[in-house]
Amino acid sequence: GLCTIIAVYLINAPYGRYAPSPSSKGNEWGFLVPPKVAWFIMESPNVWMMILVFVVATVFDSCVINDSKMGNRSLPNIMLALCFLLHYINRSILYPLQMHGGNSMPISVMLLAFTFCTWNGFNQAVSLLI
Repeated sequence: GLCTIIAVYLINAPYGRYAPSPSSKGNEWGFLVPPKVAWFIMESPNVWMMILVFVVATVFDSCVINDSKMGNRSLPNIMLALCFLLHYINRSILYPLQMHGGNSMPISVMLLAFTFCTWNGFNQAVSLLI
């Protein structure tokens, strides 16, 4: 937590306004990934983590638990999970398909975002569905 806050103020990640110029072939942050590919890869874990947790929890419930409670899956939680899923389907699939131009992204930045989105998707899914 505290280390991240300090690092954010001290290090400018090469993304957005700090992105390398299109003519650069790479830098100390790694080789550059095309923007559509990077955006899809870094945002998609939110989609598949929600689906994976739902499927695993449903299979586990049907194999182990014989009541109809289904853990934390009330109608409001399912609706919130669907809103989250639809938002990230738009963000990870539809938005990259509509992108025009954009700067390439260093692979390290993409992988850091991928890691965060994997953790975020897992936490959201578990809190809403289990």
